[in-house]
Amino acid sequence: MKKTFQNLLLASLVVSAPLAAEEYVKSLVGFEGGYGKLNVEHGTTPIEKTRINAGHGGIKIGAESRNVRIFLSANYLDGTKFDDGITYGASLQYLLNFSDYVNFFAGPNLGMIDVRLIDDNRNGIKISKTYVGADAGFNIHLGKSADLELGARYSHINATKTLAGVNYELKNHMTAFGSLIFKFNLEK
Repeated sequence: MKKTFQNLLLASLVVSAPLAAEEYVKSLVGFEGGYGKLNVEHGTTPIEKTRINAGHGGIKIGAESRNVRIFLSANYLDGTKFDDGITYGASLQYLLNFSDYVNFFAGPNLGMIDVRLIDDNRNGIKISKTYVGADAGFNIHLGKSADLELGARYSHINATKTLAGVNYELKNHMTAFGSLIFKFNLEK
């Protein structure tokens, strides 16, 4: 886990280097909420495919230039078929500024997911795994110091664990989200 954090930090520093060269840089703090599905396969034979509905809420911090944003984020997952879940990671977003009021964003994300799944007998199994994916959406400018972000995120996980002869495989996580983002000027 320590190595994963080191890799996330290194990737964030490398990706954020272009931000340091920009004249226009804003510091960002955001609060995110959303709803999505975790795709899980479990069983022996035949394999049962399950989609677990999960809401989430979290916080993200980052920086923004005219055409690029980077975020570090943490989200708490709340679902019916697991005790708890947490995701934490980084995302890089490229901004397409087609209007003074809204822009489109898209880019890759990576991080770690920790989920404790519950089976029908109330047995729990914890799955921790790195993920990679992408997110895209629209960023609506509410003023100079706040934005409303509406988007979708896909994270490919592909984690496998076995409990009492039953295989569990966490395939991916798809979610729709909204964020309220506060912007602060960074003077150079």
